[in-house]
Amino acid sequence: MLQRPLEFTLCAVRVLKHSDSSYYCPLPLLSAASFSEFAFADRTAGSNATVSNLTHTSASFSASITTDANGTGTYPLAYFYKESTAASYLSLTSTPASVAIAGNATTNFSASVSALSCGKSYAVTGAFLRPGDAQYSRVGSADTTFSTLACATLTPSSSSLKYFTGSAITPVTLTGANFNGAPTFQITPSLPAGLSFNTTTGAISGTPTVPKTDTRHTITATGAVSGSATATLTLTVAPALTDLEVLRYIASHGDLIEAFGTNIANGRQHYLNWGFNEGRKITFEPLLYTASHGDLIGAFGADETKAATHYIQ
Repeated sequence: MLQRPLEFTLCAVRVLKHSDSSYYCPLPLLSAASFSEFAFADRTAGSNATVSNLTHTSASFSASITTDANGTGTYPLAYFYKESTAASYLSLTSTPASVAIAGNATTNFSASVSALSCGKSYAVTGAFLRPGDAQYSRVGSADTTFSTLACATLTPSSSSLKYFTGSAITPVTLTGANFNGAPTFQITPSLPAGLSFNTTTGAISGTPTVPKTDTRHTITATGAVSGSATATLTLTVAPALTDLEVLRYIASHGDLIEAFGTNIANGRQHYLNWGFNEGRKITFEPLLYTASHGDLIGAFGADETKAATHYIQ
């Protein structure tokens, strides 16, 4: 079967055809052989590529080529693949890399790729190069289309949690999806003292024991076969405050006196959410306040709670 002349003879192993049957070379000016859309010569037959071992980022390909008893030399073999929306093909070396023209035999040849993207559609074809040709020809009649596995995910992908020392936390869990094989988990950097991380489930549990300001942790889950996803978790561990310490915290900052008065619950929550990370200090000393006023000495004595409450009010 004769081929229609191509517009390019020097091309980076990929020549493509427009819908109007004209041809173009996405990467011209290279000396490697190009890829032709035309069918095999009438002395040669073959099969469309089949796809196996499909993962999030890899796949294996297999096809066959049948030669007759005529001719000498070899046909170089290769695979060409591309993302469905891409304009040009990429080449893969096959195993075997060539086949004898003579022999009247069918030869299977294969290749694999590990640079694919998850959740994408691709096309692939097996091809051979006739002696003297500048373009590879398909061994089959058409591209084979396939899709990689959907991208793995972790939910929630981002979260922020704040705890006081000495209080057991409600276990933190993530929901994984689209992993190929059971995932394992890791976290960086390490969690604050007292908290533990389950590498099988990704759960966080325990009772934090040491204060630590906002720290961003990255959790990575990796499927046993393929698939990887990450989530971020920002953790704060503030020192636990007694009720008196909360009143002293409020009394140490005029804006908090105005905002919360003697509301201990609101003052404690403010310290956890903002005050600790902002570096707000507890500077108010109730006994010094009492000692500075004779009437308070008689009224409160050594009762620090009453003194702090009086100051705030």
